[in-house]
Amino acid sequence: MLALALAGSAPLALGADPGNDNTLSPPAQFIHKLLPETKIDAMVGLINFSYLNHGHSQEDTHANAIGGHVYIHSPELYGLSVGVAANFATWTGFYLHNDPELTGPYPSHGMAALRNAYLQYTYGPVVLRGGRLFIQTPYVNMDYYTFSPRAFTGVATVIDIIGGGKADQWSGTGPLQLAGSPATLSVFAGRMYSYESRYSPEFTTGNRYSSTHNNGFYVLGARYAGAVVGNPFALQAWYYNFYGFSTLFYGQADLRHPLSSGQSLFAGFQVVSQGTSGTGGYLPELNATSVRAEVYGAKLGYAFNDMPLNHSQQSSSNSL
Repeated sequence: MLALALAGSAPLALGADPGNDNTLSPPAQFIHKLLPETKIDAMVGLINFSYLNHGHSQEDTHANAIGGHVYIHSPELYGLSVGVAANFATWTGFYLHNDPELTGPYPSHGMAALRNAYLQYTYGPVVLRGGRLFIQTPYVNMDYYTFSPRAFTGVATVIDIIGGGKADQWSGTGPLQLAGSPATLSVFAGRMYSYESRYSPEFTTGNRYSSTHNNGFYVLGARYAGAVVGNPFALQAWYYNFYGFSTLFYGQADLRHPLSSGQSLFAGFQVVSQGTSGTGGYLPELNATSVRAEVYGAKLGYAFNDMPLNHSQQSSSNSL
C-alpha cells in the first residue's frame, strides 16, 4: 500500500479577542467559548492499494482512491460536549476494474459516512460517550487501514481509578481507549448494539460473520501501569461477550528496562482464550456448534527512542 496524506489538528481560532468574557452577554460568552476551543482534525490523502498475489482471486487486483476525514469535538459546557466525524473516499478512475477495498462495495465508486455523532459527559475521572463513536480495544477497534475506520453505536466509559487527569485527552477527536492514559489504573466498559464497517456507509445490527440481527456485545477492560525497581510495566485484561457467538478473554503484560539516551530492553506476553457465548444461538447458521481457541504470544527486543509504557499507544490488533 502506498499512501500520501496531508493532515492537521488544531483548535479553531476565528477573529480578534473580544476581551474579558465576563463583560459579554450569555449568548456572546457561549459563542466566544465555542469557536476558539473547538478541536478539528482534518486529513485528505491518496492511497494506491494492490494485491500482487492470487490469494483472494484468480487475478491481481488494484485500487486507487482519494479520501479523508473531518473530525470535530466541541468544548465542554457543564461537563457536556459533542463529537462528529465524517469520512469519505472516491474512486479516481486510475484502474479500469477498480477493487472496492477503499471505496465500498459495487456498484458504488465512492463512499461518504458520518462515523461519529456522540454526546460526551466528563466528571472528574469519568468520561462517558453515547451515540455513534470510535473505540479502541484489542479485539473491538477502528481497524483503520482504509480511509474509513470501523465505528459503533452504543455507550462506553473510561474511569481513572488511580491517578490520571485526562481533561486534555478527552477534549480531542480521538477514540475512547485506555492506551495513552497517564493514569496508574483505568477501567473501560462498553455496550455496543450495531457497527459500521470500513467498507460501508451504513450501520448494521449484524456482524462480519452473519447478516442476521443480533444483540451486539459488551466489553470490560482494565489497565495498570507502574514500575518495579525503575523498570516500567503495564498489565491489561479484557473480557468480551459477543451475544450468541462467543466470549473472549485477552490479557497482556509489557515490561521495559531503561538503558540510556531513550533506549531500553523490552518484553511482552499475551494470551487469548475464546469460548462459546452462553446466550442466543447464532452458531448453527455458521455450521458450528461451539467455539474454543487458545493463543499465546511473546516478544523480546531492543527499543530506540523509547517512550514510557503509560504513554504508549495501543495498536489496533495488539498482535505480538
